Amino acid sequence: MNIKYFIVLILVGIIIAACGTVAEPVPNSATLAAESAHNTDETSHSDGEETNVVQAPTNTPQPPTATPEPPTATPTLVPPSPTPEPTEEMPAEGETAGEYQLTADDELILFFVEGGSPTRGETLFNTTYTVAMAGGNSGDWACSVCHNVQSAEAGVGPGMLGLPDRAAERIPGMPAPVYLYHSIVNPHEYVVEGFSDGVMPVGYADVFSETELYDIVSYLLSLPSE
Repeated sequence: MNIKYFIVLILVGIIIAACGTVAEPVPNSATLAAESAHNTDETSHSDGEETNVVQAPTNTPQPPTATPEPPTATPTLVPPSPTPEPTEEMPAEGETAGEYQLTADDELILFFVEGGSPTRGETLFNTTYTVAMAGGNSGDWACSVCHNVQSAEAGVGPGMLGLPDRAAERIPGMPAPVYLYHSIVNPHEYVVEGFSDGVMPVGYADVFSETELYDIVSYLLSLPSE
């Protein structure tokens, strides 16, 4: 029995060897198209993997940055020296030491005396008024009683002839109109040499208005020279 099986196996082996390798079936068109698509997907997948390769960063040397220079020293600004203001010891430009300095009120006196009326001033000069005197007393006085306009000789007060020239020289820097105005209003501050203080009435500033004072000064300036 065993010999029969053995013989059968040998025969089968001989038959298989005689027939050769079993032929593979020929693929149809659908199979070929599927294989082609499969191969294309694998190729695309392979290309994508190659594209996504991360490149290692290269160490590109950077140029050295410039070292900042320290700031230069800022020069210290020296403020200009203030210009000294004129004082009594230092007269302003164009002025002489010791000269009288005109005030704003003096400028007004010059302006209004120039427009004064010598005619009205002459009338006021010869009119008698009750005027306060030094010491609180009062009396009736007219300017013409003490001041002679026809002569330079002194009476109770200085003569008026040539007064415009003399008034301009009484106080350096003080114009004649300003001097005459102040000598009427403040007589004790402008006492002429050779005369006593307190002789001239001190109340004329209360008797005459400002306009009348300008008219009187305008009249005195119209008197003739010697």
